[in-house]
Amino acid sequence: MLAQSPAFRHQLIGIMAEVFVRKDELKQVLDAIKLLREDFNKRFEEHSKRLEEMSLRLEEHSSYIGQLIKRQEEHSERINELMKRQD
Repeated sequence: MLAQSPAFRHQLIGIMAEVFVRKDELKQVLDAIKLLREDFNKRFEEHSKRLEEMSLRLEEHSSYIGQLIKRQEEHSERINELMKRQD
């Protein structure tokens, strides 16, 4: 029927063109998805690096705070010793 009726073939092609995506349109969509994925991966890597840096800083601050608490405890012990001596 397609071979015998150019009008039918033309009409069918028109219907298919409305329903199906052309190769070039599909390629554009796939290229856009690829760019989005690349951008996402780049940003994810940047955020991962920032998170690592923040984690290191947090560890440094935690260590520093730990040292301060230890010093405070040592000073409290010394003060308690001095207070006991005065009694």
